[in-house]
Amino acid sequence: AGEEIVLGFLEMQGDLGAARRLVDHFEGELAGALRFPAHALVGGQPLGALHVMQDAVRVMRKQGHGHIVNVGSLAGRRGFSPLGGYSATKFALVGLTEALRTELVGERIHVSLVLPSVIDTPMATCIQDDPETADTWPEALTLPPSWVIRSIFLAIRFRLAEIGVPPGAALIEKLAALAPGTTDTLLRRATDAARRMRKPRSAL
Repeated sequence: AGEEIVLGFLEMQGDLGAARRLVDHFEGELAGALRFPAHALVGGQPLGALHVMQDAVRVMRKQGHGHIVNVGSLAGRRGFSPLGGYSATKFALVGLTEALRTELVGERIHVSLVLPSVIDTPMATCIQDDPETADTWPEALTLPPSWVIRSIFLAIRFRLAEIGVPPGAALIEKLAALAPGTTDTLLRRATDAARRMRKPRSAL
């Protein structure tokens, strides 16, 4: 799979003539994704991103400039049950991106990380439609994909190292990491509240 991803990147580079910007985002088939084996989740997505970044950096160094944008998730800063496998893939992507950004300091290759919350995608629909996970996230707080697109453009335009979607969300997660036990309790209470709100609607 990694070779196929790299070949796709090189084919794109040949069509465009140069690889000035790379937006690295893997969505894939997500129906039932929450039940995939952990090794399939953790291995596939980060390794695919790693293969693409390795070749992108090689090309961008040769041409003397470039910009890589990795689209991760706020779940890569904070693990959520029952999305442990998904969070693990995003934690790995965040770590790879931060390491690469550090490695490229002083070069004309910029690396940005976009961290969305829950976006209106097939995955979000899958979560809301599955009785076992429907209480994970209030449906009313799901954001449109256009927010991610705007954030990608902002990251490129202003060479941002990191941007949350919505803005400020990643900072809140970093602050929450200062008191992980308290954050665990608040998240559990929020999930319980969402479950209670959902029960009357489901009974109709």
